[in-house]
Amino acid sequence: MAKYEYLILDVDDTLLNFEKCELNAFLRTMEACKIVPEERLQKLFIEICDEVWLKYDLDNTNNADILKNYHKYYRSYAVERFVHLEEKIKTGMPPEQLSALYFQKYKEEFWPEEGAIAVCRTLSKYCQLVLATNGLAEIQRSRISPFMNYITHVFISEEVGAIKPSSAFYSCILNTLHVNNPAVCLMVGNSISTDIVGANEAGMDTCWYNRSRKAYNHSIKPAYEISFLPDLIQLIK
Repeated sequence: MAKYEYLILDVDDTLLNFEKCELNAFLRTMEACKIVPEERLQKLFIEICDEVWLKYDLDNTNNADILKNYHKYYRSYAVERFVHLEEKIKTGMPPEQLSALYFQKYKEEFWPEEGAIAVCRTLSKYCQLVLATNGLAEIQRSRISPFMNYITHVFISEEVGAIKPSSAFYSCILNTLHVNNPAVCLMVGNSISTDIVGANEAGMDTCWYNRSRKAYNHSIKPAYEISFLPDLIQLIK
C-alpha cells in the first residue's frame, strides 16, 4: 500500500525544466524575427526578465497585493520585458506582439526533468497524481499535456483564483479532492516558500526537490529532500 493517497506535483523546475523551456522559446522567437540569437542576446533577455520580475516583486507571495493581483502583474511583466528588449534590438515588432509570439513558442516547449515521465507513469499506479502550479491557464495547460495520461487533477492558479502558497490555493486542492486529512497528501516542489511552506501550513507532508543541492534556509522543514526525481518512487511505494 502506498504511503500517500495523493502525490501533488509542482510543474516548473519540478516536472519541467523552466530555464530550458524559456531559453528555447526565446531562441525560436528571435529566429521568427529573423534575428540571430547570439549568446549575448540570450544573456540580455535573461537580465531584462530578472530586472522586470524584481520590479513587479512577483516572488513576494506574502504580499497581499501580489496575492490578489498576481496574474494581472504577471501579464504586465510579460509585455514589459519585451518593451525593454525592443529598445535594445529593434525588431520592428510591437512589444505586445513579441510577447504573444514568445508565449506561442513557450507553450510548445517540453523539456522534462530527468525521469519525470517515468516517475509519473510508475507512481500513477500507486496513488493519484495531481499538478499544482502558479501561472496562466492557457500557457500551463499546453505545457503539461504530455503528462496528462497520468494526472487526475490539475490546479492552475489563474483558474483557482489564488496562488501558491496561499491557504486559498491549498484549500481548493483539499476541498476538490474531498480530503479530510491533509496528511494523505505529499506535495513535491522546488520552491521553499510556495511549495514546502505553503503545503506544510495546509497540513500536507512535503518533499523538496533540490536539483541544485542548495542549502535549506527556512524554519519549516520538509519531510523529505531529493535531488533526483526518480528517488520519489521509493518514498511513495
